[in-house]
Amino acid sequence: MNLSQRVQVSHFANYNAHEMLDRINFAKHIYYDKKREWNKMIDRAMAVDFSWKQSALEYQALYDWLIG
Repeated sequence: MNLSQRVQVSHFANYNAHEMLDRINFAKHIYYDKKREWNKMIDRAMAVDFSWKQSALEYQALYDWLIG
Protein backbone atom coordinates (compact mmCIF):
# COMPACT_ATOMS: atom_id res chain seq x y z
CA MET A 1 0.00 0.00 0.00
CA ASN A 2 1.52 3.32 -1.01
CA LEU A 3 1.21 6.78 0.49
CA SER A 4 -1.62 7.89 -1.75
CA GLN A 5 -3.64 4.84 -0.76
CA ARG A 6 -3.09 5.48 2.95
CA VAL A 7 -3.97 9.17 2.84
CA GLN A 8 -7.68 9.02 2.25
CA VAL A 9 -10.55 11.39 2.83
CA SER A 10 -13.18 10.49 5.33
CA HIS A 11 -16.12 8.39 4.22
CA PHE A 12 -18.50 11.08 5.42
CA ALA A 13 -20.51 12.72 2.64
CA ASN A 14 -21.27 15.59 4.99
CA TYR A 15 -19.43 16.48 8.16
CA ASN A 16 -22.16 16.49 10.77
CA ALA A 17 -23.19 14.68 13.92
CA HIS A 18 -25.80 12.52 12.19
CA GLU A 19 -23.37 11.06 9.69
CA MET A 20 -20.75 10.55 12.35
CA LEU A 21 -23.27 8.66 14.48
CA ASP A 22 -24.23 6.60 11.44
CA ARG A 23 -20.57 5.60 10.89
CA ILE A 24 -20.18 4.75 14.60
CA ASN A 25 -23.28 2.57 14.50
CA PHE A 26 -22.01 0.87 11.34
CA ALA A 27 -18.68 0.14 13.05
CA LYS A 28 -20.54 -1.29 16.05
CA HIS A 29 -22.58 -3.49 13.72
CA ILE A 30 -19.45 -4.88 12.08
CA TYR A 31 -17.73 -5.36 15.46
CA TYR A 32 -20.63 -7.18 17.13
CA ASP A 33 -22.36 -8.93 14.22
CA LYS A 34 -19.61 -9.66 11.73
CA LYS A 35 -16.57 -10.67 13.77
CA ARG A 36 -14.86 -12.39 10.85
CA GLU A 37 -14.94 -9.20 8.74
CA TRP A 38 -13.85 -7.14 11.73
CA ASN A 39 -10.87 -9.41 12.32
CA LYS A 40 -9.94 -9.24 8.63
CA MET A 41 -9.92 -5.43 8.85
CA ILE A 42 -7.73 -5.58 11.94
CA ASP A 43 -5.32 -7.99 10.24
CA ARG A 44 -5.06 -5.75 7.16
CA ALA A 45 -4.48 -2.66 9.29
CA MET A 46 -1.81 -4.40 11.37
CA ALA A 47 0.01 -5.53 8.21
CA VAL A 48 0.54 -1.98 6.90
CA ASP A 49 3.80 -0.21 7.67
CA PHE A 50 2.80 3.21 9.06
CA SER A 51 6.32 3.99 10.28
CA TRP A 52 7.94 7.34 9.59
CA LYS A 53 10.77 5.54 7.82
CA GLN A 54 8.40 4.10 5.21
CA SER A 55 6.53 7.40 4.84
CA ALA A 56 9.80 9.32 4.48
CA LEU A 57 10.94 6.99 1.70
CA GLU A 58 7.66 7.49 -0.13
CA TYR A 59 7.79 11.28 0.28
CA GLN A 60 11.40 11.25 -0.96
CA ALA A 61 10.38 9.24 -4.03
CA LEU A 62 7.55 11.68 -4.72
CA TYR A 63 9.88 14.67 -4.29
CA ASP A 64 12.47 13.10 -6.59
CA TRP A 65 9.79 12.45 -9.20
CA LEU A 66 8.50 16.05 -8.97
CA ILE A 67 11.90 17.65 -9.43
CA GLY A 68 12.84 15.20 -12.18
